[in-house]
Amino acid sequence: MHFSIELSLIIDEELRKKGIDRKIRSFDPGFCVFTYDELDKITSLELSRVSSLEGLELLPNLRKLIIKSPDFSNVSSDVDINDSNMNSIKDFSVISRLTKLEELQIINDINLSGLDITKLEELRNLTIVNNPNLKVIKGLEEKRNLQSVMLCGNALDFDFDIETYIKNTMGSRKNVLDVSLYISMVNKDINVANFLTMASIVGDTNIKFAERIGFLDFALLYPQNLQEMYYNFLRLFMKNSLYEKSDLDKIKYVYRYVKSRLSFDKEGLEEREKEYTNYMKEQKELPTFRRKKFASFHNSYVAYHFKKANCDGYVNLMRFMLSMLGVKSFNVHCHDKRSKFLASNHSILRVECDNKWYYCNPKYSPEDPKEIFMGSIEDLEKYYDFNIYESLISKGENYGDDSNALIRKKTL
Repeated sequence: MHFSIELSLIIDEELRKKGIDRKIRSFDPGFCVFTYDELDKITSLELSRVSSLEGLELLPNLRKLIIKSPDFSNVSSDVDINDSNMNSIKDFSVISRLTKLEELQIINDINLSGLDITKLEELRNLTIVNNPNLKVIKGLEEKRNLQSVMLCGNALDFDFDIETYIKNTMGSRKNVLDVSLYISMVNKDINVANFLTMASIVGDTNIKFAERIGFLDFALLYPQNLQEMYYNFLRLFMKNSLYEKSDLDKIKYVYRYVKSRLSFDKEGLEEREKEYTNYMKEQKELPTFRRKKFASFHNSYVAYHFKKANCDGYVNLMRFMLSMLGVKSFNVHCHDKRSKFLASNHSILRVECDNKWYYCNPKYSPEDPKEIFMGSIEDLEKYYDFNIYESLISKGENYGDDSNALIRKKTL
């Protein structure tokens, strides 16, 4: 069977790991041709630097598939979207035909917008993380054998039967869904919020929801906390007739809300940094309970409940509120040029209004004078470094659905 040179290199390397040396050089005509017996040996693949999945359906025993690009959202990763290390897959439909897959991971993919796992009946482990244009996962609730689910950093918004999903995942040891899916479900049917809370309390499900953050990747939120936050904001929005307002008025209200209600938790941030640094000097990795503690400082519920937050907390709370109001936004991780720390260390909100992207910078530190509302990336590039993906999106480059025309500045 004949494969592309990209897949051939990966398959050949996988065969070598199994002690099978075909003794064919990569530039030889026969390098991209494999026998049925050789293809039968392939049970696991990790794909990077590929432009097509065509041919994967010819691997009859493929059980594990990882499709992973470098983390484009972190400034320190220094990733060029056109870099050869990035996957550039346009068509993911082949995955729907890989019926023997037991594990699927898709991480850091800017082109993934939809995924069909309906026929993947043997799927046990599903990890879909940091795919900013992914809206739909078809067949998710129908999977009966899932043991581990991790969905985070996507833009999920589709009709999802949560009752069927809970029935089919009662035995899952890890069950983390994207917070975007929670808001999508509850926006369509307010009763879902109470159903999830009660199912969690009585032990019918161990579902938690995840927000993408700049420190330790994600923070977990519990159904009962999300319900509290959603219900209170719903009453607030209805009292102020927010649902009838323009998108700009909605954004103004949310921005003013976080500015007036939250304070920057400088002491909490310094304490967390000190505790984390001291712990990591003694340990090689964080245990789960400490990881949850450190990451919780960044989530929307902690910001809402305690009225104190760091920049991630400000932005995630704004995102939660705006998603309830039907306004599209993203948490952008960037680097403050004043800092000697050579990685992302600040969060800014990118928000859509009138089919264009704008930036809001509600808070960095108590002394920060650069609070910006509905500004352009040019306004912010004086103070912050952005990853290459963000720079291209803001200039209207066409990457997935997450693109718009040039940003124009508005004032509060």
